[in-house]
Amino acid sequence: MTQSTLKIKPLPHHLEQINEPLHGYWANDVWNVQECPILDKHYDWNRKLIFDKVHNLRLKNELKYYFYKGLKETRISITYAFMHYSPCLKIFTEFISRYYANLDSIIDIQKEKFLTEYRTFLVENGKSVEIVHRKKSSPWLSPTVQPSLYIRLFLQVYEFYYQLYDERDETDKDCWDVRKLNINYNNTISRYSLDFSKVPQPYRQLFKKYH
Repeated sequence: MTQSTLKIKPLPHHLEQINEPLHGYWANDVWNVQECPILDKHYDWNRKLIFDKVHNLRLKNELKYYFYKGLKETRISITYAFMHYSPCLKIFTEFISRYYANLDSIIDIQKEKFLTEYRTFLVENGKSVEIVHRKKSSPWLSPTVQPSLYIRLFLQVYEFYYQLYDERDETDKDCWDVRKLNINYNNTISRYSLDFSKVPQPYRQLFKKYH
């Protein structure tokens, strides 16, 4: 099953997990880097993560918990969150509040439909949808194209909650997290997933069987 056809929903214990740590600083609609409880050093700059454009509390708390969890687990650095993601979050929350204000969860969005509309919104607001990388040392090579950080923020938040809410056995999924498989793995690597979603459906189970 693909993410577009499988119905994954947050359950009451998921909502408890999200809401439980969101008190004090983390409950605020504006997070100032200078006041962050896990500040690892002094920063001369003053940046904020602002959530107040989202009036839907469940969506707002999903966004807050994503950043809370990323910062606490050091998956997202202080610098990256407050310097790089701050402008992306501003645009993202503007788009959600305008077009998807009544969703129960970010994963209620049909991902491809959202991306089509969001790309249009970004272009209309003068924001990038792609980043082109060219190697100066190898100008003859074709450039690589990646989604912009504006797009990647949505994809990362969506994937985070899809994985959190999807409680099937790991081997029943089309993307496995090796950390959840109770097997030995190289824990020094930064990639933990085995993605079978691009394998044609008739052969997908066969590929899974031999991994």
